[in-house]
Amino acid sequence: MGGSVKPGDMVMLVWACCPEGRKHLGWVGELEAITQSHTICGDCRHKANCLHGQITVQNRGVVPLSWLRKVEPPSEEQSIDECDEVTA
Repeated sequence: MGGSVKPGDMVMLVWACCPEGRKHLGWVGELEAITQSHTICGDCRHKANCLHGQITVQNRGVVPLSWLRKVEPPSEEQSIDECDEVTA
């Protein structure tokens, strides 16, 4: 985990400015883009003027890049769902 991120990387949301944002901590998804932005949180009015990552949690939006951590995508073994038949 960790390291610099680029669009297309899998990232995890590890911090948020307010309780509303913290509901999504642990979200894992693809970093869609990186932009220099000035944002104001619609819930707590936190201001950030820095590099932001564009992500889609419930809606597409941007969060400060420092709130995201790169994660390795699941290996092929981890991404395969198998069902075992159980009889009683």
